[in-house]
Amino acid sequence: MSINATEKPLGKIFTSDYRFVIPSFQRAYTWQTENIAQLVTDLQDACHNPGTPYFLGSLILVCDGQTKYQVIDGQQRLISLSIIISVLRELEDDPELIESLNDLIVEPGDKLRGIKAEPRLKLRERDTNFFRMYVQEGDLEGLFDLRDNDIESHAQRNIAINTRQVFDELAKMPTQDRRAFASYLVNEVTLVIVTTDDLAGAHRIFDVMNMRGVPLTASDVFKARTIAEISPAARNAYASRWDDIMDPLGDDAQTLEAFFSDIHLIISHKAVCTQLLEEFHKDVLKPYAKKQNVISFIDDLLAPYANAWRIIDHPTDANLPDDIIGQLVALNDYQTTDWKPVAMWALVNSIRNLGNPDTRIFSTPGTHAPTATRTSKKDLEEPQLHDLERLHDVLVALERATGVDSLNRQTPLSRRTRSASTIRDLDKNHTIQQIRGLLITDEDRRSALAHLRGELQTSPAMRKLLLVRANEQRAGHRIIRPRSLNALPIMPEQVVSDSSFATWPEATRDHWANRIGNLALSQANDKQIAELVSYIDRMETHVERTKAQRRVEDLSSAHTLRPVSVGRLRGFAIGHRREWNHHRTTAAIAVEYVR
Repeated sequence: MSINATEKPLGKIFTSDYRFVIPSFQRAYTWQTENIAQLVTDLQDACHNPGTPYFLGSLILVCDGQTKYQVIDGQQRLISLSIIISVLRELEDDPELIESLNDLIVEPGDKLRGIKAEPRLKLRERDTNFFRMYVQEGDLEGLFDLRDNDIESHAQRNIAINTRQVFDELAKMPTQDRRAFASYLVNEVTLVIVTTDDLAGAHRIFDVMNMRGVPLTASDVFKARTIAEISPAARNAYASRWDDIMDPLGDDAQTLEAFFSDIHLIISHKAVCTQLLEEFHKDVLKPYAKKQNVISFIDDLLAPYANAWRIIDHPTDANLPDDIIGQLVALNDYQTTDWKPVAMWALVNSIRNLGNPDTRIFSTPGTHAPTATRTSKKDLEEPQLHDLERLHDVLVALERATGVDSLNRQTPLSRRTRSASTIRDLDKNHTIQQIRGLLITDEDRRSALAHLRGELQTSPAMRKLLLVRANEQRAGHRIIRPRSLNALPIMPEQVVSDSSFATWPEATRDHWANRIGNLALSQANDKQIAELVSYIDRMETHVERTKAQRRVEDLSSAHTLRPVSVGRLRGFAIGHRREWNHHRTTAAIAVEYVR
């Protein structure tokens, strides 16, 4: 593999010497407004010192013909520079300068020789027409008029937003300053062009660059490794298939890492994954590569699990039975997410066609999906569910275990170990009773009950969840929750001398202060009740401002609280526990450990 490197100004790069192509294995355009805004600001500062070059890094290219080059590294900058030049062209009124700027991003055609004008930079197939029409050919007005539903991918959205950002910034500049900026951009901004003629080596370069800290996502790396194993004839098609699968998950690096970490746990049954890139490749991708069947990885593993992830994120929109939706909503109530791999496994193994691109996953076609997908699929098929009872039982048991672990404040490692154990037994087709990861031990119950009966040393979110579950169990169905809902104390933290609570023995007040019996659901907040010291005032604020189902009758029937009324408050707390005991449902307060 031969490598050549040379430094050139932008005006020598955006010429007929180079026709840039973004290969199918590459990531999408991910720059955000802050990235391109910083580039514009840096260039504006630099152009105040004409004659001083501004180095913009390196481009790594693979020669794919006399002047055709595949871009291995540098596409984010090339796209962003093309956007800047397009905006400069749009803002210019000098015909000669317009033509000069246009020649930087579009290779002029020749009618006599039958040569069509072609953009100097060709994006991935999914985004190339969008970029060409709106940016390279200069339809910025049309670009700015687009609505969200008109945009098919996150990359296109980034292109649209960044173009607007650059336009707004450069439009502020006086004409002469903007022309000086354009001149500096073309003549003084330089890049090092690194070229090779070895495509296989390009993939190695891609991986090496990632190891050196280039901010690629896990999806970017796995896509490159996977697509490299596919035959050239099918490579572009499956690169596009990968994008269709992954684009609805977004481009947040942490989200994508969590998704692939969950898949790794599902396949490997390993609770710990400290080096995701290496371990996912070894435990998940490599077996498919050995069998020369990485296409099956995309179609039969990646696609259904990505759709399961989407369903879990938006359960109320899913085209699934109400009880399954209700269970997924209940699981999403928890702040932890270590239950997700089990829920994903259950969905994938209960919906036969979950990985099929023609499956209508959400009740409204196109929900949480790219426009391209929703417009190209006219006759979508319904999810093919099988063994619905087992799916329900798994989710019920999963929420029970999640609730117990949440109350017992189990560590992430412990929770993830439980998930790995559960999936291992599910893969063996064990019954719910045989799945060790879903079992609640006597010690688990005792510990959970101790936490429930004692002082609630837990987060405000968990306190609210406990009261929500109590209300749902009492109602017999999932309650409609207002946007604002808080777990507020009935008795104030600071009891003043003229408060109705002041007649209580101090020991009694201390006993109940941080227990669940002293909490009520309300749409009010801490500030709205902070100055209210009497029971009646606080009760009225709770009741008047809440729409959640709660033991309102208990509150409204007690007009005063006297020392002898401690029993009422205790009954209030015990009533909760008694109420929970009457329901054999799963929740953070399940009967298995409340007894």
